[in-house]
Amino acid sequence: MAKRLAVLMGALALLVLAVDLPRAVAQQAQYGGEEVSATGYLSPVSPPGAYSHLLNDEATGRQYLVRSGALDLGAYDDGQKVTVSGTVVSGGGEEPVLEVTNIEEPSNTGEPGAAATLSFELAVEGEPRTDATFFGNVLTGEGGPGIFVPLKDPDGDGVYTGSTAIRDRFPPGLRPLPPDAEPLAFPVRIVQGTGTNSNAEGEIPGKPMTVLHDFGASPLQEENAFSTSFLFGGFEGDTSVGEATTIDEGDPAEGEDLNGDGVVDEADGEFAAQTSDAAAESGPEGRTLPNTGGLALVVLLAGALLASGGFLVRHALR
Repeated sequence: MAKRLAVLMGALALLVLAVDLPRAVAQQAQYGGEEVSATGYLSPVSPPGAYSHLLNDEATGRQYLVRSGALDLGAYDDGQKVTVSGTVVSGGGEEPVLEVTNIEEPSNTGEPGAAATLSFELAVEGEPRTDATFFGNVLTGEGGPGIFVPLKDPDGDGVYTGSTAIRDRFPPGLRPLPPDAEPLAFPVRIVQGTGTNSNAEGEIPGKPMTVLHDFGASPLQEENAFSTSFLFGGFEGDTSVGEATTIDEGDPAEGEDLNGDGVVDEADGEFAAQTSDAAAESGPEGRTLPNTGGLALVVLLAGALLASGGFLVRHALR
């Protein structure tokens, strides 16, 4: 009985192998070892499994499931067009997977309609400080100061202009973009600096910095224009006076070491607030009498007087 069962199981295994082998051979012939080069946009998938990205080849229209054990594909999935090459392998499912072994230098040309141009214009009237500098400022939400766009007045007519370009105004994700894709929205403003400084990105405003106009969070279109005017009416000490209300964004390093710890930081602001509160409590309107027990003394005296009065009345009636 056992021998018959073993023979039966062996025959069944051969039958399964006979059915699956042609399909496996066909898959291997279809995409096993095929060398491929494709150009398009890497779109991350979540969660990643047998593949981590999708790529639509713009030349053939074919969509590839993409992965790489040697390259960081995540460094290229922010909307930049790339050309990848590699080998088509089995991903363990019905769909083939492109194992990427090389990525060419990304093209500076993004998807059509994805780029944004931001133009700034500031009309200045009156006499600003001699060290005043003006910038457009885009807060890109990356935790830093964002993008600063120097505004210049080459012809001296009081109109300062400048512009910048953002390569992709849409969030990372599927490319080509779906028709209902929403653009990013960044806070935009025009600021005044005190002189200029430099960083890795270029010229930035020197401290202290003042916001002349805040445009709020602006959804990025292909063309964006931000324009305002500012009237400088004179000087009060070292501060320009204009019609608009400006917001001082000075660095704590511009202040004084109030608490004497040798460092100018937020602790000096807290020390100043505590000093101000203490002064208010000790001021003319804030003075209070110490609790010397005066009310208790009055009560005792009143009791003594009542007792004495009662004694005298009783003595008189006798």
